[in-house]
Amino acid sequence: MNKLNILNEISNDIDVNIGEFFNFSSMAPTAYSTFQIRKKSGGTREISQPAQWLKSVQYAIIQKLLEQLPIHYTATAYQKGKGIKQNAEAHINKTFILKTDFENFFPSILQSDLELILKRNNIEINSFEYSVISRFLFKKKNDSNKLELCIGAPSSPMISNVVMFEIDSLLSEKCNELDISYTRYADDMTFSSDKYENVEFILEFLKQTILKVESPQLILNNKKTKIISKGRSQRVTGVILSNDGRVSIGRNKRRRARTLLHLLELDKVDDKSLVELYSIVSFMRNIEPEFYEILKEKYGYNLFKKLYKKFSLLVEKHTDQSTGMKLKFKGFNVD
Repeated sequence: MNKLNILNEISNDIDVNIGEFFNFSSMAPTAYSTFQIRKKSGGTREISQPAQWLKSVQYAIIQKLLEQLPIHYTATAYQKGKGIKQNAEAHINKTFILKTDFENFFPSILQSDLELILKRNNIEINSFEYSVISRFLFKKKNDSNKLELCIGAPSSPMISNVVMFEIDSLLSEKCNELDISYTRYADDMTFSSDKYENVEFILEFLKQTILKVESPQLILNNKKTKIISKGRSQRVTGVILSNDGRVSIGRNKRRRARTLLHLLELDKVDDKSLVELYSIVSFMRNIEPEFYEILKEKYGYNLFKKLYKKFSLLVEKHTDQSTGMKLKFKGFNVD
């Protein structure tokens, strides 16, 4: 890529002249609508929705720049043909499963982390070009000039995957030596083995690795680090691993789906329950499509058609038409 061309290419993609593009870059780090959602595990998560014009620039940068960067095969989030089902299936029939994640994963990823990745991959982009591009990709932290990655921008997931390439590579290499299965879904890292000493070893290796690598600077979440044996309920990124070698949504979600579908038949589902039902059904179609077909046969295709229509109307009702931003549903928890 020739120098200076990248800025012209991106500005042409969004149909603005280069002068306007520079002006937009100065506004970009603060062009977000931010809100908090509750987590099931407690506390809140900050979501930052970029303005529509900023989102267009971010999509252009994905296409022109970020798609050139490698993502390790162990990354299962935000990848075509991969997801939580594939992430969980890698750990079926293993005796011991180690689960852990990082504290404040996205905000821990900074401008310098992506810049280092670009240099390592010989992307020809000078410091001025990168300073402009990074303002479109990183959000200004409240009461600070520091820029950090945020949850909500379409470019953030890909950036998180590319900056994790070195860590994924080091972990994967060591896991292959020890016959350990390793996958990473965003910051949810899962390791599995039939030997307890192997998962204990890889946990220490992980701690050493994140201290050793130059970038990104991450902190392990000790509160969410646990080893689960096969005798207990094994769950990976919300998916239950059954003893018969299959993945499942679990009996509680199955039971809840039946209850809510019955209430939908009676037109007694409120907005919160409608969102919950839609979420369970979507999850079920991905993880246990055979059970989805059983329910569809029992309750009828028209009831599911009714669910999708009512949910679409609800989303439209709770969408800010001026920004295209989907508003949160009051009282609805997320993982």
